[in-house]
This record gives sequence, C-alpha cells and structure tokens, in this order.
Amino acid sequence: MLRTLSSSQAQQSERMAQSRLVNTSQEQSVPLSGPRQQYHTLQETIDRLTAEISRRGQQQERVVARFMQDILPLEHQYLQAVYDKTSRLLAFAGKKSLSQRDRAALFIWLDEELEELFYHPFNDRLDLDALRQQLSALSDVPENKPVDGDIDDFRQELREIFGSDNGLSDDDLFRMMNDPDIIFDTMRHQPENTGEPRDEDVFDDARFFGEHEPVDVPDITLKSAEITRMYKKLASQLHPDREPDPIKKAHRHDLMVTLSKARQTNDIWTLIEMFREHVDPDYAFSDTALPAINVLLQRRVEELQHELANISDVHTLPGIIWDKLGGKTDRAINNRFKKHASALLRMTEEQNQQHATLRSLKVLRQYLVPWREELERKSVFEFY
Repeated sequence: MLRTLSSSQAQQSERMAQSRLVNTSQEQSVPLSGPRQQYHTLQETIDRLTAEISRRGQQQERVVARFMQDILPLEHQYLQAVYDKTSRLLAFAGKKSLSQRDRAALFIWLDEELEELFYHPFNDRLDLDALRQQLSALSDVPENKPVDGDIDDFRQELREIFGSDNGLSDDDLFRMMNDPDIIFDTMRHQPENTGEPRDEDVFDDARFFGEHEPVDVPDITLKSAEITRMYKKLASQLHPDREPDPIKKAHRHDLMVTLSKARQTNDIWTLIEMFREHVDPDYAFSDTALPAINVLLQRRVEELQHELANISDVHTLPGIIWDKLGGKTDRAINNRFKKHASALLRMTEEQNQQHATLRSLKVLRQYLVPWREELERKSVFEFY
C-alpha cells in the first residue's frame, strides 16, 4: 500500500513539474492562434537563415583560404611588377626633353597605374611612400597638375561616396588626388554649419531604415516568471557537477558561463536558443508572453538578414574575394580560380616586359601612342 501510494505521488509530482513548461504536443491538437502561428513562422525563418549563414560562411571561408594560399602570391607578384614599371614611368615624367604633349599622355597613363596601386586591397607589401615622394617632386610642375575637369570629376566622386565635398578647395582636392591615404581622414572632418546631416544624425533616425514606432508589448526580462523558469531549468540541466566525464564537464562549464552572461546582460535571445538546444526544441511560450517574444524574434530575423547580406558585401575583403572567385558549385569556383590565376600570370608578364623595355625616351614615346590618342579623345589640352 505504501509502495503504491509512493509511486502515485511520484507520478503526480512529475506531471506537476512538466505542467510548469507548456508542451507543444498539447497545442498541436488545436488550431494555432495568430501570435502563435507568427511565432512558429518566425522561428522557422530564423532556423533557415541560421543554416544559410552557416553554409555560405563555410563556403566563403574555404574560398578565402584557397585564395590566400594559391592566388595572393600571384597578386603580390603582379602588383610588384606594376609598381616597378610605375616607378620608372615617374622617373621619365621629370625629363625636360619630354615634350608637353608626351608628358600629358604620360600622366594619363600614370593616373591609371597609380590608382590601381593606391587602391588595391593587397598593396600592403609595396613601398607606396617612395611613389609619393616621386609624385611630390613633380607636384610643383604646373603641367603636372590635373585640369579643372579632373578636379570637378573628383569632387563629384566625393559627393557620391560621402554625400558632400565638405566645401574643400581645388588645392585640397589636388592634394587628396596625389595622396589617397588622406582622403578618409579629410572627409571624416566635417566642417560646422554645412547644413548637411551628419552620419550619426542619419543613422539615429529610425525612419532611414523604415522602422516603426516601438510596439506596446508586455515586458520580457529575465525577471518574468516564464523566463525565470527557463533559466532555472537550463542551469539545472547544464550544471557541471552533474557530469562525471572531464571533457563534457568542461564543456558544460563553458555553457554555464554563456548562460550566466546572458542573465547578467538580459540577453533573452541566447537563453531561448540554449533552452531549445539543450532542454526542449519545441517549447511553446504562454499566450501572455508571445507578443513580446515575437517582437524579439522579428528583430533576430532582421539581424540575421543583415548578417547574410554582409557575407557577400563587396566592401569587405572576404566579400571582394567571394565576388571575384565564389560560385554556386565547386566546378564553377575551380574555373574562376583557374581563369584568375591565368590572367594574373599574363598581366604580370606584360608588366615585366614593359618595365624591361622602358630604357629610353624613344621606347617611351612608342608606348605613349595609345595614350596620346586617348589625350586627343578627351581633349585635355589644358595640360599644355
């Protein structure tokens, strides 16, 4: 009799403990409400985005690692060849026996070479200061200064990139054209009373991102009863003292550190994710908590969408590499690597050949023929 009573009490106690956390098996028998359906949809979207970020991230990491091993040395060889040739061209630019027409054509050629060297993402091994010194030595020669049209074009580029030219003078723009490293430092220094919005003003405006006013939802913090129960369940489940294996014990210790940090920073999202992973992947929140939880999930969806877009952002080095060499299949990626390596080797050979033959003004004038034609097409006779 005592044994039967004890067993019955144990079963009742277990049922009471389980009832503290809502089980999704109970809700599947009834139609889902609007907020609960939204919760499931958002959770599925988060799982899908997380998987896609992991897949694309791993694929990008493999491409970047392969680039660093197979392609980056070829990029450095090519840039060094361009650098050597450009340095020799700069030496010709100061020759008094060079006609004004040829000098103008030479500077069109130099502009193209210098732009590639100064802005190339892998120019870290080049002695760019030496090129700047050569440029500085030529900067006092009137015919070497860019024409008004060049300065106007550069001013327009600054407006497109930074939203303003900061009211800089032509001389300021000319210095920036000769020394690209000072562009960002100069443009970050915003003059007062320009009448244009500052970056921080723009990004503080929620309407810039199409955001809406905060939704009036119940407060969800670690102090709420439901979240508190989830935290306690996790802490009990993951406590290192419950694991005899040393390796697993250390892993549980790390998990507890993450859980404690989430509690201290009120990081509800991390707590929910840990609960789904280690306790109940199908846990369903109460109707009272759902509106606030859905707002949290929607914010997480937006964060993941932004993170996914950043993987292929061409303003980052991994994004540049992926844009150039990435692909949907291994075959496509292999073909891109093969073509890019072949192109780099060919271009390096062309640069080395030009550098080797540029020994006299006579040879230089032969190379300047297409640039003189370019000069005539652009009608940049202001160089004279």
